[in-house]
This record gives sequence, C-alpha cells and structure tokens, in this order.
Amino acid sequence: MVKRSRCQALGRLSLTLSLLFFVVVCCIRIQQFIFRCRAERLLSDVRDLAVGKSTFADAENLFKRWTPARNTGPCTNAQCAIEIALADFAYTHVGWIERYPTIKPAILRLYRLMGGRPAMVTCHVSVQNGFIAATSYAAYVEVFPGEDKLFGGYGYTLIGTAGVVQSSELADRVSFKHPHYRIRSPSACTICVAIRVELDPESDPADVRRLMQYDLSCLTRWILPCTKKGDIMPEAWQQARFEVLVHD
Repeated sequence: MVKRSRCQALGRLSLTLSLLFFVVVCCIRIQQFIFRCRAERLLSDVRDLAVGKSTFADAENLFKRWTPARNTGPCTNAQCAIEIALADFAYTHVGWIERYPTIKPAILRLYRLMGGRPAMVTCHVSVQNGFIAATSYAAYVEVFPGEDKLFGGYGYTLIGTAGVVQSSELADRVSFKHPHYRIRSPSACTICVAIRVELDPESDPADVRRLMQYDLSCLTRWILPCTKKGDIMPEAWQQARFEVLVHD
C-alpha cells in the first residue's frame, strides 16, 4: 500500500513538473513571437523614413510610438539622436544573468531547451536642421554552442545592420555598378559574424527596401537556428556573394 502511494505521489509530481515545463515553454515562445512582431513593425517604421526628406516631426512621431526611446544627446529641431531597442526576455534580463557567471551557461542551455533565443534589435535615427540625417537598424541573434562549427562551436553573435548614412561616409565605393551603397563585413567583430549595408540619401528607394530586408524569423527559430549572414539578411548577402565584400 505504501509503495502504491509512493508511485501515485511520484506520478502526480511528474505530471505537475511536466505541466509546469509546458507552461514555461509556452510563455517563452509567446514572448518571443511578440518581440518578433514588434521588431518587424519597428523595421517597417524605420524604412519609411526618408533621409533628407522626412522631418523632425516624423521623427517625433516615431519616438512617441516607441516609448521609451533613449536620447543619446540633446533633442531639438536642429539636432537630435535617438536610439530604440527591443529585446527578448534573456537580453532584457542579461544584467541579472551576468551576476551568476558560474551558472550562466546552464541558464542559457535551459532557456534554449525551452525554446528561447537571446536576441535584440536596435534602431538609430538622427536629425539635423529639421530633417532626418541618418537611420539604421540592427539585429543581434545569439548562436548557441554547438549550433554551428564556427569559432570551434563555442557560439557567437550573428549581426545584421543596415541604414542610410550621409554621402560623405561612403567615400570608398564598393563598385561603380552601384555608387550609392556598399555591403561590408566588419573585421573588428570578435566572436561574431556580421554583415552591414550602408546606403546614401540618393539611393533608389527600391534598393533601400531590398537591402534593408531582414529575415526576422531568426528571432524565434528553435529547431533550425540562423547561423550565417545569408540567414539574417538574405537579399544583401545574395548580392554580396557575387561581389567583393569589403572588410574593415
């Protein structure tokens, strides 16, 4: 009788733990998809801003929609710089995780097991003399150890960045075929894989929309993670494959 009671107790405990695991997995996956939806809306909003044409009022509307946005300096009609950052649960609470370095790997392994994917997106918008002067959008996705053999399989950050910058910042062109933009692979990136697209204000709007395309399913992938440049920015990488990718 005692043995039967123990078996029943163990059965109830197993069921409770299984249900708890299921609930936690659902919560993690839901927050990741909410994060992805917000990241996609933010990308659309940033791409809608036209450098040299959109005004300070347009920038203010963006900032109000994405409160809290962070000023990186004074914000006036004459000059303003704003950063907006969105992140999943792990990135949002990275400070808490870093406080426990000895168990950090175990925490992240458990997070991955439950369907989590540490990721973050940021956008920067600057205003000068009443008009948008530059915009950028970046996605950071963590590749867990063992998901790719790069860097010895220890894991790394996959980064995709794109934006419209001042023409003076694009003095060294990639190709005469497209003098208004370039695709770079920053060599200063340590334990990370990065691709960056820079366009000037004279770029064809079609090129801006094409080269600022992201596959933001990378933010929520569980079984088949994004591990390469072409995964996070497929259009930019497809073009870069047939050209000389600038390393700096």
